[in-house]
Amino acid sequence: MRYMYRLAELLPKGKLHFIVLKQLVSTLETLKTILDQKNPFNLDNWDEFLTGDKIKKIQQVIQEYAKKYAKLYSELDEYVAKGTSNRRFALYLDRNYQRSETLAVGAVHFCLEDIRELTKQLKDDPIVRELSDDTLLPEEQQRSALRLDFTVTYYQLNCLCLDNWSDIDYFARTSRVEVLTEYKPSQLQKQHLREL
Repeated sequence: MRYMYRLAELLPKGKLHFIVLKQLVSTLETLKTILDQKNPFNLDNWDEFLTGDKIKKIQQVIQEYAKKYAKLYSELDEYVAKGTSNRRFALYLDRNYQRSETLAVGAVHFCLEDIRELTKQLKDDPIVRELSDDTLLPEEQQRSALRLDFTVTYYQLNCLCLDNWSDIDYFARTSRVEVLTEYKPSQLQKQHLREL
């Protein structure tokens, strides 16, 4: 969830921003069912999990996240109230915050849209074109490159999630989201854009 929040902070208001916030809230709503001792991810060792020491800590963290991200509901409501003429985006523009493959598919689509747009923008930027490969990007271009990096990773995470929808344990082991969340980007050079 923290990764989604960090990405949302980098994004301008728009379709992908809404989708990221909606996925964050959907994840939170799913996790909140753990507070009622429900097994939202159909984990095999659920009964063992409930009797262990970890459950209290996890419940505490979920409650902290619920407080921290409570303001996002009103931000999502603003998007819904505003509406859209874009038919594809309209499919997601509601107050249904259940975890769904459809929402992940939407995330993949709108990530690709954003990745194409950002890549073109950076490629066509006259400031970037004039830089040598080992030159640091100026601040504005750094922010765009960081947004591109986060969006590409978010796209990959959604693809991994979709490919392993019913095996959340596999997703958790292979995605290494905890490492991504702690990621502190360094100063990016022009050569980093090619790697993205």
